Amino acid sequence: MSRYKYTAVERLTIITEFSSSSLSLEKFSEQYGLSGQTIRRWLLQAKHSGIDGLENDSDNRHYSQAFKLKLGAGLFKWRGLL
Repeated sequence: MSRYKYTAVERLTIITEFSSSSLSLEKFSEQYGLSGQTIRRWLLQAKHSGIDGLENDSDNRHYSQAFKLKLGAGLFKWRGLL
């Protein structure tokens, strides 16, 4: 499966086209080489947050070492370990 990142406009175009089509989610998603789950997620994101909800989301976030250390120190302080 492709890891192509669709832009918010492309996602909106796809879900708008799906909403106006008479195809099932399964058949429609096959046309784009996407899973039905992906289109369903985009529909929910758009319903909940509008076009902002369709912006590329990343499950693979990278945090700097300085940020991680600051976060860890805050946790230790909160637990009374520092």
